[in-house]
Amino acid sequence: MTALPATLGTLTLSGGATSRQAKRWRNPIAFAVDPATGNVWAGGAGQDSLPFGHPFEFMDPVSTQPTESDYGWPDCEEDRVAERRGADCAHVVVPALVFPAYSTLIGAAFYPARSEGKYAFPPAWRGGLFVTAHGSWHTRHGVPAAPPRVAFVRFAGAAPARAVDWHDPDAQWTDFFSGFQTASGRRIGRPTGIAVGPQGSLFVADDEAGAIYRIRPAER
Repeated sequence: MTALPATLGTLTLSGGATSRQAKRWRNPIAFAVDPATGNVWAGGAGQDSLPFGHPFEFMDPVSTQPTESDYGWPDCEEDRVAERRGADCAHVVVPALVFPAYSTLIGAAFYPARSEGKYAFPPAWRGGLFVTAHGSWHTRHGVPAAPPRVAFVRFAGAAPARAVDWHDPDAQWTDFFSGFQTASGRRIGRPTGIAVGPQGSLFVADDEAGAIYRIRPAER
């Protein structure tokens, strides 16, 4: 990796010229900027102790939505489904990208469409979004409901290549880096932060194993 400079500049934010972009969104902590469009995508950790399998967790290009966009939590989820009796969900945002319930989305990074570094990924991965799912503590029959993983979402232009399928929260993404949880529920790791290095490698932090994984194409 390229060494960081010994001294970094100090950035002071006054907070005076801020506005609320979105509301009623639980714990949006996975943020990524699409370098091709400048759009800011956000994803979060859903609510605990809800019915098994729902609601789906999601990401959305929050910067493209109007100011004060309403994502509905905790009254509305998924495709404007009311989670509480009498809730008005007619005008809440319908997210563009979904994952299974309890995934706990915690990190995200777009892979640059143009990458010429020594360890640049093949074209099939470029322009897509990598998402780290921390997995759940919510269990069913003693097994965590959602395993930790790094997922990959292929993009077509400014949006996921596949539209949301409200019957299948696995339709828009594929497993990229998994195996953190056995069938019995034992875990050997939980991915958190994720970033693309200057030479094209993908770096994934693991707060359970205390490790940072460097992922790069095999040398030929």
